Amino acid sequence: MRHSDVPSHVRVQVTRILIGLCSVLFLHPLNAFAESYVAGQFGVSVGGTYNDPDNVVSDLALKSSLVYGAKLGHYLDNLKYFGVETEAYTLTPDIKQQSVAINGVPAGTISGSRLRVTTWAANVLYRYPGETFQPYAGVGLGLFFAQSSDNTGSDSSISPGLNVQAGLRMMVTKQVGLFGEYKFNMSRLNFKDSDESAQYKASLFVFGVGYHF
Repeated sequence: MRHSDVPSHVRVQVTRILIGLCSVLFLHPLNAFAESYVAGQFGVSVGGTYNDPDNVVSDLALKSSLVYGAKLGHYLDNLKYFGVETEAYTLTPDIKQQSVAINGVPAGTISGSRLRVTTWAANVLYRYPGETFQPYAGVGLGLFFAQSSDNTGSDSSISPGLNVQAGLRMMVTKQVGLFGEYKFNMSRLNFKDSDESAQYKASLFVFGVGYHF
C-alpha cells in the first residue's frame, strides 16, 4: 500500500488534532499555565518489530538503537494534574539480518537494511503534581517520518501513529527536573516509492533533564 492510499479522512483528522494540541502549546496565553518546561531526552530502543500487515512474511526483528530528542510542554493552572506536550525524537532501529518465512514456509535469510525513524508527537499528560516526585502518563498522536535504505536504493514514508508514555520526574530544584520514561510507538509505515507496507512497533526507554519556568 502506498502512502497516498492512506484514507484522506485519517490524515485530515490526525493533522487537526496535532494542530489543535500545538495551538494550545504555543498560542494560549502563558499566564493561563502554572508551569512550562523544555527538556532534552536520550535513551535506547529495545525489542522493536517490523511486521507484514497481511501476515504473509514473518515478523522482522529490529536492532536496538540510541534515541535522542527534545520536548516542550505546559501543565494547566486550573487543572494541575493535566498538561499538553509536543516532542520530537530520532532513532535508527535497523532491520537485522535474519531468517524469514513466507506463509509459514522458510524462505531463507535476508540481509539487513537501514531504517531511520523520526517521530513528532503531540501528547495529553496526566501527573501527580508532587513537590519532589511526579509520576505521569500520557498518550498522543504522532507523525512518523521513516527512511529505509539498502544496496538497491532508498524509500521514505510519512505516516500517522500512536505514542504512549509513562514516567517519573524528580524535581532537583524548583526549575530543574530529571526524568525517566518508557514510550511505546506504533505506526503503519507506507513507503511512497514502492508497494512496501509495514507495521512498526518500538519500545523506548529514555532519560532526560528539563528546565521548568
